[in-house]
Amino acid sequence: MTPTFSTWDRATLDQFAMDAYLRLQQQQDQLEQLRGDLKDAIEAYRAVNMFTPRFVQNADSPPAT
Repeated sequence: MTPTFSTWDRATLDQFAMDAYLRLQQQQDQLEQLRGDLKDAIEAYRAVNMFTPRFVQNADSPPAT
């Protein structure tokens, strides 16, 4: 349901705007933290993947030709 802002008094609008602003700031902070975490995870994955052989030969399997 869409609020009818035209019927709100000034104090209520001010409080709503401040609450919305603070929540948006909090969400922005969380988003920046998640982006940093993702960047760190990708770097760690690449570091591990760089030194991991792509194919590990099983002792029971014939050698690759």
